[in-house]
Amino acid sequence: MAFVFYDTETTGTNWPYDQILQFAAVRTDADLQPLQEAQFQSRMLPHVVPSPEAMKVNGLTPAQLVNPALPSHYEMVRAIQATMRTWGPSMFMGFNNIGFDENFLRAAFYKTLHRPYLTVMDGNSRSDILKVARAAHLISPGALRVTYSDYDTPLFNLGELARANGFNHPNAHDARADIDATLHLARILMNEAPDVWNNFMRFAQKSTVLQYVLDEPIFGMAEFYKGRAYSWLVTRIGVSTTDKNVHYAYDLQFDPDYLAALDDDELTDRLANMPRPIKKLKVNGCPVIFGVEDAPSGTEARFLDDAELERRVRRLRDDPVLTGRLVAAREASLPVYPPSAHVEQQIFDTFTGDNDLAVLEQFHAAPWGQRQAILSSIRDGRLRVLGEELVYLESPGVLTNDQRAHHAEKHRRRVLGLDGMEPWLTIPAAVELAESMLALASTADQAHLQMHRAHLVTWHDRLASVPA
Repeated sequence: MAFVFYDTETTGTNWPYDQILQFAAVRTDADLQPLQEAQFQSRMLPHVVPSPEAMKVNGLTPAQLVNPALPSHYEMVRAIQATMRTWGPSMFMGFNNIGFDENFLRAAFYKTLHRPYLTVMDGNSRSDILKVARAAHLISPGALRVTYSDYDTPLFNLGELARANGFNHPNAHDARADIDATLHLARILMNEAPDVWNNFMRFAQKSTVLQYVLDEPIFGMAEFYKGRAYSWLVTRIGVSTTDKNVHYAYDLQFDPDYLAALDDDELTDRLANMPRPIKKLKVNGCPVIFGVEDAPSGTEARFLDDAELERRVRRLRDDPVLTGRLVAAREASLPVYPPSAHVEQQIFDTFTGDNDLAVLEQFHAAPWGQRQAILSSIRDGRLRVLGEELVYLESPGVLTNDQRAHHAEKHRRRVLGLDGMEPWLTIPAAVELAESMLALASTADQAHLQMHRAHLVTWHDRLASVPA
C-alpha cells in the first residue's frame, strides 16, 4: 500500500470561506519511505480576507499573499488534483487532516468544479496521524513520549509532539516541513504501537468499519475532548435518518431498563445531557474503535461482569421498539441547522450527477471564451454559480462590462462586510483582530502584525472609495 502524506497552509480556519495558500505532499511506500513529493502555492483570491492569526502562525507577508508571479487558486488546485490522481490508489494521511486539511481540500475541489471526495474514491482511503497518536497514548501508553499542559492534559499539537519524540522542527507551519514531522511520528507509531497502527489501517475503509460494528455485539470506542480521552464499551443500535455514515452506539455502562422506563420527552431530555448514553460513530471518519480486550482501564463498563454486559446487549437487540425510540430521541436532541444561502456551505447538500461530471470535464478542457456557454449545460445550480465565479477570476476579459462590474461589486461588498452578519472574515473584522493582537504581541511579532494591519487598512480605503 502506498501512502500520501499532505499538509496545507491557509488564510484562516473557516474552511468554506478561507483558502489554501500552500499545499505539500509526499508519497511513500508501505514502509513510509519517500517515493515522490510535490509542492504547490497560490496567490490569494480577491474576495478572501486573511486572518491575522493565521498569518502570525504561517509567517506569510502581504507581498507573498498577492504575488502576481504565483499561480492562481484555480491553477494550483488543478495541479493538486492532477498529481493526487496519478498517485492513487493510496491512503491519504496528515496530522489532523480529517479535522482540518481535508475540509480545505474538499472545499477547494468543490469551488473549482472538481469532485470533492478524491481521498476516499477510486480505491483511495484516508487516516489521520493525530488520531493514531491519541489512540496509541490511550491504548498503548509509552509508544510516544507526550508532554503535558499546566492542566495535566497531554499536548497533541504537531510541533510539541514531534519535538518530544526527537524531531527537530525549526520550520513549523511550513507545509513541507510539517510533513517531515508527521512522517517522523508515523514511523514511530508503526514500529512502537503496531497493533494500534494496524487497527487504523484496517478501519481506514468505511466498509470495514461498518462490517465490524454490525458483526461485533460489544466493542470499544474512544473520543477526545479538550485534550482528554474518553472510552466506552458500546453496541451498535441504529443509523441516522439524515446521514447514512452516522451510526449510533449505546454506552453499556447505562442500564437500558432505566431509559426504557422514561417517556419520550424525558428520554429526549436525558439524551441531550451529559454523560450521553448514545454515541455518534462516523463509519467514514476513521473512528477509534477496538476490541473489548483492548479497552483502557478507565472504561466504565469494564466494571460490569460479562453476564450483565451480555444481558444489556440482549435487552437492546431483542427490543427494536426501544432502540428505535433511543435513536429517535437522540436525533430529536440534536440542533437543526437551516440550509445555507451561501454556495460555499452547500458542498454537502448533494452529490454531483454523472451528466454534470461529464460537462465539467468539457469545462476544464475548453478555452476560457467557451466555458461560460458550457456552464449552461450543468444541471446543478451550485456548480453554475461557482463556474461563473471561476470565469471571472481566471479570464474576466471574456465577460461583458456589466458582468465584470457585477462580480467586482459583489467582491467589494463581501470583503467590506456591507451586507450584514456574514459568516466569513471581513476587512473591518480583520483590522479589529489585528489591533487586539498587537496590544498583546511580543516584540518579535509586532512588525509582522503591523505589516498586515497596514495592508488591510490600505485595502479597505481603496475599496471604500469605489462608488457602488
